[in-house]
Amino acid sequence: MVDDAEVERRYRKSSKESPSVQLDRLILDMAKHELGRRKYRATKRMGLFATAATLVLSIGLVTFMEREVPEEVVITAKGPAVLVEEPAEEKSEQSFDRMPAPLANADRALKKQQAPVSAEAEVATMDRAFGSEALSRELLAEAPDRASPPQSRAPSMARARAAVETGISAQALRRQLNSELVSTHKKVFRYNDVWQALEYTDEDPKNSKNVILLYSQRSTPKTAKHKGEEGDNLWNREHVWPKSHGFPKKNQSAYTDLHHLRPSDRHINSDRRDWDFDEGGKSYNRCQCKRKKVDKNSGSFEPPHQVKGDIARMLFYMDVRYEGEDESKTPDLVLSDRLTQAGDVSIGKLCVLLRWHRNDPPDSVEKRRNQRIKELQGNRNPFIDDPNLASQLWGRQCSQ
Repeated sequence: MVDDAEVERRYRKSSKESPSVQLDRLILDMAKHELGRRKYRATKRMGLFATAATLVLSIGLVTFMEREVPEEVVITAKGPAVLVEEPAEEKSEQSFDRMPAPLANADRALKKQQAPVSAEAEVATMDRAFGSEALSRELLAEAPDRASPPQSRAPSMARARAAVETGISAQALRRQLNSELVSTHKKVFRYNDVWQALEYTDEDPKNSKNVILLYSQRSTPKTAKHKGEEGDNLWNREHVWPKSHGFPKKNQSAYTDLHHLRPSDRHINSDRRDWDFDEGGKSYNRCQCKRKKVDKNSGSFEPPHQVKGDIARMLFYMDVRYEGEDESKTPDLVLSDRLTQAGDVSIGKLCVLLRWHRNDPPDSVEKRRNQRIKELQGNRNPFIDDPNLASQLWGRQCSQ
């Protein structure tokens, strides 16, 4: 093909036309020349694309046809022979076996990829769970790896303990703990089945035929249950968080939650009534306890020193486990730093309980009980597993 310089040289050498006509002809010819060159390049590109497309389709068609051929003839030393393939297993309609191999492989690879979850998508999801965009962003900021896909909706106890170390807000920590406790609370007992459950959870480590009673710390036979008959050494089921403080019906989850149900001397259970826990009052002869009556509707009970921390941790659990969103319509149970009365959905006194918790840490018997409840009910008391959680939730409130 003649280039631009050659076209101009020829016109200047041979043309006898006037310069203006010669110039016009030169411009027209160069324009035609440029248009032809562009058409040539476009045609060449289209030819390459068509060749590539034909090659790909040919490979796919050959692959497809090869999968459809039931037999193949080969030449052996003894002459022609037919190799019959084993019949392929039937595939579902969604299988890629009938698709050309290159396309099937690409499709499989595409389906294995997981798109990363954006931070905004995580906030939206957590906002639906926690009800607050600000809180969702706070929890998201504490997550160890925002780029990794979420492993579970319910935050683990390890994350809750990590939250204490990183210093997130008490409200965010409460929501983490509540989510874990609710999601792992797999079994709700019938009240009649609680008898047998307590025989296991509160079994005397030194005598498997007995249970340890909460307030008196006396070991008594499992068979000595109080079911209406008279007797001084009988035991019954004590609601450490009184059922008259929020869940009077047996079909409410808190009514049969093993974490706050304990075997108790039937007389002490009756005399404790539904009072709050506090210090002071008159000594009580059935255990190393004290009782203080405030009026006809309220009073306080001080348990023996060796179980003060146990009682505090049971009540901490109840406060965090029941946030008013329970399917059994258990209300939001709240620890208060004042004396309450029957009908309130709270119980006191919070700061006294926090002090008992610090002074009486979990022992091996309490830890064993926590593990056995986990085996029966599914969830654990986090304040036994990690006592520091209590100070993170209520330490500031009780330091004022």
